[in-house]
Amino acid sequence: MSGANLDGVHLKLDRAKEHWDALNREIRSYLDNHTIVPTATCEPLQRLYIFRVGKVQPLPARWGIIVGDIVHNIRSALDHLVTQLVIVNGQTPDRNHAFPVCVKSSDWRRQVEDAKPGKSALHGVAPAAVSLIESIQPFHIGAQRDAERSTLAGLQRLSNADKHRLVHSVRTFIGDHEPQIVLDPGPPIAEVAWAKYNPGAEIIEGAEIARAQLHVHRMAITPGVAVSLKMRIDVGFQGGADEPLASMKYLDHTIDQVRAFVSRFAILC
Repeated sequence: MSGANLDGVHLKLDRAKEHWDALNREIRSYLDNHTIVPTATCEPLQRLYIFRVGKVQPLPARWGIIVGDIVHNIRSALDHLVTQLVIVNGQTPDRNHAFPVCVKSSDWRRQVEDAKPGKSALHGVAPAAVSLIESIQPFHIGAQRDAERSTLAGLQRLSNADKHRLVHSVRTFIGDHEPQIVLDPGPPIAEVAWAKYNPGAEIIEGAEIARAQLHVHRMAITPGVAVSLKMRIDVGFQGGADEPLASMKYLDHTIDQVRAFVSRFAILC
């Protein structure tokens, strides 16, 4: 095979990363200037504090449009890859060519192996390239439920939602870092006896974030303890009410993973 031109594929991924960087900066700036302050209620006898989300301002809907641009460029980079694999094999691309994403082996057979002549998503692609594409299909992960949680399957769902159904809705949720309860005065006057958090909880007005019980030293002369909670907020996007949230971290990981996959075709092209 003569060399394929994968420049367009990488340009698509570069553009996805540019959109991601710009959106990430905008999100961080917005969150820095729109602090979400939890409200705390207390049961005095037990010194049990329950933290709930306070008033939440609507998030910019345009973020969902930008996510659509990110997803479109990642997904179309894979289709561009197939086009180049057809060309490098001396064949002519047509409307049937596309990069298949299959969570079931039967989907792969239907779209690729058992399709009518000229109708396969990968017809005209060299066997070695077809084998490589087949090797990273989600159905190899195992159970269909696990396959549907894969990076490629998630990318496919987000892409389909953006193209055919709706603008990705924007959600905020508690990030990976555990919230921090701050006491004033703190130890040795007062300390947290135990705390329970709701990791990954969506930031919806009134939703419970955490609860904690305080221990105040019996000899303390301070009449009261000020209790507050610090937490990291992340933003996710949803292609439908029954779909999992796609975080910014997930989108960045997807760009990197697809780029790494594309690079594996260099020896075949």
